[in-house]
Amino acid sequence: MIPETDYDYFEQHQGVYLDFDSNPEGFERCTSCLEPSEELTDGYCEYCLNVGQNMKIIFVGMHNKPDISPLSALTNSGRLIQLIINELPKEVVIEKTNLYDIEYFPTDGERKHILALDWHFRINPSMTDIIILLGHEVHKNFIDKSNLYKKIKLPHPSSIWSKKRQIEYVKRAIDRINQIK
Repeated sequence: MIPETDYDYFEQHQGVYLDFDSNPEGFERCTSCLEPSEELTDGYCEYCLNVGQNMKIIFVGMHNKPDISPLSALTNSGRLIQLIINELPKEVVIEKTNLYDIEYFPTDGERKHILALDWHFRINPSMTDIIILLGHEVHKNFIDKSNLYKKIKLPHPSSIWSKKRQIEYVKRAIDRINQIK
């Protein structure tokens, strides 16, 4: 069930609501997960440091298609994303997601906002992850008000048809990933 308001959203997640104005005494917040911690190394808690040892790339598409996983190689967009993935080192952890976890394109602005918030709880990205936002709709509605994440904005792959442009798209994506590491 998708929550109707921000309040409902946080209620569904066991009342988790980060109060950035208060820290327990003697604790600092991890730069990545923002959880209070007594011991930080270079600003990161032990958990986030361990997660950060393996590079993770999260591709973010728009919305689900019925009975198909996000950015599946069965779709034109998914095939192009797979070409990018094939060029990456095998150690890189890949996650393919959609910003809106529903099977249709939402038209209501508030609904888009709630679904975009939900993405963070479903995926739980780390600040060490590279998040690749696919298309203007995702660029515009992805929530990162504090600019905490490593983001790459690419055109939506469904707009790339010719073989020449596909090769250029993959090369540009790999170049941008290598710049941001």
